[in-house]
Amino acid sequence: MSYPLPIGYCTFSRQARYGFVLPILSGKRKGELFFQAADTTLAQRPQLFAVEADIEFIRAQPLINEFVPEELNIGFLFPDGGYALGPKLALQTRIRKFCASHASDAALNLQLAELWGASSERVTARMKMIRTLRVRCGNQAGDWFSERALPQSVMWDLISHHSRVSTDKEVLYDLRAKAVSEVDVNSEGLLPSGTWQQLYQLLGINRDDIAAQFWQECPFISRREGENQVSREGTLADFKRPSQLSLDVRALGRQEQRIGRILAGAVEDRINTLEFLRTYVDRGTFGNDAIRVIKEELTNARAFDLNSEWVVAKIVLKLFTICYPMQRGVLLFDLASLLGQFPVVADAIRNKTYASRSIYVRQAQGAILSVLDSSAK
Repeated sequence: MSYPLPIGYCTFSRQARYGFVLPILSGKRKGELFFQAADTTLAQRPQLFAVEADIEFIRAQPLINEFVPEELNIGFLFPDGGYALGPKLALQTRIRKFCASHASDAALNLQLAELWGASSERVTARMKMIRTLRVRCGNQAGDWFSERALPQSVMWDLISHHSRVSTDKEVLYDLRAKAVSEVDVNSEGLLPSGTWQQLYQLLGINRDDIAAQFWQECPFISRREGENQVSREGTLADFKRPSQLSLDVRALGRQEQRIGRILAGAVEDRINTLEFLRTYVDRGTFGNDAIRVIKEELTNARAFDLNSEWVVAKIVLKLFTICYPMQRGVLLFDLASLLGQFPVVADAIRNKTYASRSIYVRQAQGAILSVLDSSAK
């Protein structure tokens, strides 16, 4: 029997405009569909599985078709409708380049890191996904992902990679599933002692080796019982410390300056800025009004599909309208001082400075434009 050929792909969400997709293969018989799967441990080549239920899939001719039956092939959908299909290594460069231009998409870059990344890349992507879930879905979602989903996934991979090649497939599958269901990051040993004993006797897995690598893959989880908390700001070096954004904001005197620093943070790292704003209360009335506008715009679903500078430029215009009239010149000057290095935002401030009829803006116009010009050099 000849190997089935690719005829299209299945997306994981009907709303997906880009990302990894499941290639669908067609057999000789009419309506016969397959997909590839491979166990990273024992399978020498990918296995074919029949699609047993009616599924919706998109018929497509891949723009890059490097399909190799002997290897596990992956599919990727691009925003322009282009569809790439081929072995992992053949597509890595193109997909990595695309993901680099969509760095704010935490889920996409987590998939990329799990597929190709080194340990440090995986850790960074996991931390960003946790913070994203906390912001978009709440702390419970972030906790579940960090305390249950991630540890189970990491344990699954470690057991798979450390098992003896001669291991009976069914024994591996059963014991691996048992271990994954029992992993507990609040337990000193991660797994019950009896499970560790079975892993050693049947799979040749050393407890110390697995535990050491587990914590290397999940360093953001506290190892002490009862303190399983994920760092919610910054990187690993910031664990349980105030973020730089927090320190900078609280050190500024005027509320307009504090708002400018927060908006600069939103351009540089929207997710961390939103996390900071979850608990931040400003000392000024306008400051708190501005915080509400910023949070609303940053959490808006459409905002996550836009370049951060465009989002912040839109916020600047909104803040100008709610600012006390006598303070509008001060607001634009402080925003220019703190946001002038971002071209799109700087243009929005410059245009508003020229267009405003406010006497207070006109009085400060020369200083505002001077700051913007020096920032652009």
